Formats: sequence, C-alpha cells, structure tokens
Amino acid sequence: MRDAGLTMRRPTNKNRGGRSNWKVLVAVVLALYLTGGVAFGFIFLRQVESLFAVDLFSGAGRFVSTLPGNLGIPSGSPASAPLPENSRVNVLLLGIDQRPEEKRLKEPARTDTVLLATIEPSSKTAGMVSIPRDLWVSIPQGGPGQKGSEIADRINTANFWGDAWKIPGGGPALAKRTIEYNFGVKVHYYAKVDFSGFKKAVDTFGGVTVNVPKTIIDEEYPDDYGDGVQTIIFRPGRQHMDGARALQYVRTRHADNDFGRAERQRQVLMALREQIISLDGITKLPALLGVLGDSFETDIPAGELLRLGNIVRSIDSSQIAVKAIDLSLTTPTVTSGGADVLVPNRSAIAKVIGEMFFDPNLKQENASIEVLNGTQKAGLAGSVADALVERGFNVTRVDNADRADYSQTVVRYYDDKPYSVRSLSSLLNVPMDKISLSAAPDRPADVTIIVGQDARVP
Repeated sequence: MRDAGLTMRRPTNKNRGGRSNWKVLVAVVLALYLTGGVAFGFIFLRQVESLFAVDLFSGAGRFVSTLPGNLGIPSGSPASAPLPENSRVNVLLLGIDQRPEEKRLKEPARTDTVLLATIEPSSKTAGMVSIPRDLWVSIPQGGPGQKGSEIADRINTANFWGDAWKIPGGGPALAKRTIEYNFGVKVHYYAKVDFSGFKKAVDTFGGVTVNVPKTIIDEEYPDDYGDGVQTIIFRPGRQHMDGARALQYVRTRHADNDFGRAERQRQVLMALREQIISLDGITKLPALLGVLGDSFETDIPAGELLRLGNIVRSIDSSQIAVKAIDLSLTTPTVTSGGADVLVPNRSAIAKVIGEMFFDPNLKQENASIEVLNGTQKAGLAGSVADALVERGFNVTRVDNADRADYSQTVVRYYDDKPYSVRSLSSLLNVPMDKISLSAAPDRPADVTIIVGQDARVP
C-alpha cells in the first residue's frame, strides 16, 4: 500500500443540483441531518409539519411522478436503483466546505464532514455514525493505471481522489467504496451538501445566538480568497452571530480538534432549530430554500427520497441512535510526511459499526450459512448471499446444489439458532413450518439454504 503524498494541495469543487422546491426541501433536511444529526433532522421535519398543519409527504406521490428520475444528480451520473421496500438503507452524507475560487474553478474537493446514516424500515429504527475527517484509511483503486491498488490517506480525501482520477461516479462513488472497504458496510446512496449556503442560511434567519463556553483562538483559520490564513477569536459568553461569524465558529478546529468542531456544529444547529420552529422563522423558510437550492447532490432517485422520507417520519426519536468514531476509538499519530492523523482501532470500531448497522441478535447467534443454487439461473445463490451479508448474516459458503430443478427454496438448520432461522423465514418468504431441523454430523454450516425457482432476493 503506498502513501498518497499528503503535501499535495487538495481544493474543492462545485456541487450542482436542480431547482425543484421538493429537492430543496429534502436538501434542507439532509443538510440539517449532516451537521445536527439524525435526531435533529427528524425533529425539524416533524416541527415543520406541525407548524404548517400539513403532512409534507401526503399526496406527494403525484408530485414525485412529475419529477425527473435524476433529481439532484450531476449530469452524466446515473441514479442508483431503488431498494426493496423493507431493506435497510445506508446513506453516506458528505459535507463540502469550499472557497469561492475553488468553487469557481470546479476543482476536486475534500469532505469536511463524513457521516454514515442507516434506516431500518422493518424495526423502525435509524442511526448515524460520525466519522472524523482525519481518520487514516485505505482508499481502493489508486488512480489512473492503478486499478486494484490502494493508497493510505485521510478519509476526507476519498471524494477528492475520485474526482481527480475521474473514476465513474466521481468523488462520491470512491467515498462510498472507501467506506465499504474499511468498515464492511454496504453504502446504497450518498447525499452531498455544499456548506457555502450555510452563511446565507444563518443570515436568512437574522443570525443566531450562541453561548460560547470557552475562549477560542485560531491563528490558522483559512481566508476566503486564496491560500492565506487569518486569526479569529471567540470570547466566552452569549453572543449573536451573523452568517459569516457563525460559519467561522462551526469551521474552526485548530484551537482544539474535529471533535470540538462537531460539538459546535450541533450547538449552532440546535440554536437555529429554535428560530426555525418559531413562527417568524417558519415564514422565512421559502427564502432559506432559495439560498440552499444549488448546494445539494445525490444519487437517490426522486421516488426513493419520498419513500425514505415517509420511513424517517414514522420513526420515534427514541429509536434513533447517534454515535461517533472519537478519540476512544482512534490513536492520534503523525505520519512520515508530517500529517496529523487518527489511526483507527479497527476491532473497537467494528463493534460500534456492528451495533449500529447489523442486527445484534444475529451477531450473537453468529449462525454459519451456506447458500446453494438449486436452479439453472447463474449467479442467483450469489445474489441471495450478498443480500444476506448486507443484513449481517454470516454466509460461509456459496455453491451449486446437488441438482438444478428445485421449484421451491429449501431451508434446513442443524443447530439451535432460532432468531436466525426466523429472520431467514421472513426474508426468504419460506414459512416456518416448511423449515426443517436436520441431523448432519458433518454439516458444513449451521443453516443450509437451497435457492429454488421461487426465490426472491431479499
């Protein structure tokens, strides 16, 4: 694995999007998710509904049917395919903070914020893991002519390298692949928000009042016009900030670290929440939608946005978990090139990821599963196995069955794994009374699935 050469300047690029009010509304919600967390995005959505006395998603299907399928998707990039109705959905949320000149030149961009959100429709739960930008990871596919290789770099450079190498799907595609490669979690979609709209959004609401808990002196805060820096100072106490000042407050990190910055972002967003849900704030939402209109990019199809919105709206806030990969899960290190990075404690992080993105009951039983193809349809067993792995099942073998004329899917188990067997029954649509307990002293796995012609990929 080779080093990425961290001394290279890595600027940022412009995000493009459509002008639909529907897209912009979703952009607002996702932007608030991105900096304030899943719980705040949920609360924001419910408060808007309550104060307007309307259901934002009621009858929206008719509206969505009129929208282009690539809503919010950059030209030349396809939307991802919608997922099965009850599938877990994982969305990578990326925040881009750009200088005006970098934005004008459409240069590749690093991500200042990286969050991985998950929505589980069947259990009506959701969650989000905040990933620090300095996390030192392996980034697959090391550029032109380097297919199959990888580089070591900060996780926030994945979007940059994807754009710089001009890989299919650009920066977001490589960012998704990097998350999958390092954390073992399938990333179905991405949503990217350009925080250049943040300053205008704060000004739209007349500024924001924040209680600064301690003195902050940042002598390396970047200026807005080039590669220079400036000194910014915040004194303790309650103070009203305009958009420019609030942006400095949520961006600064040299006085402490990324974790302190994340806390400031949550603090400002919660303060904004109080203004957004006030009667005066609600009247300013149309103006807010306007300033954020070109700051959103995603590969989520328009219809899928509607489905996800309905799911999130039905999740109780107590069922939304928020976690962070923080200093307890990493080790601060300086690379040979002088870069300050966070080396992941992979076993500790794997536990956090497992709890958030996989069913803990499945993990506890850890049933080994073999998936065998009992049809003539090539690749069917592999597709089923991949879907099961995404849901946290331990698939240990994929092969052909003893014959290829099974009309119905067969499930056999050889050990007491009740939760896993019930879950497979539901996912594969095989009734429990059709699933048999078998005796097999030399069994290759705890559960055998023979995929038949009636099989559906969960």
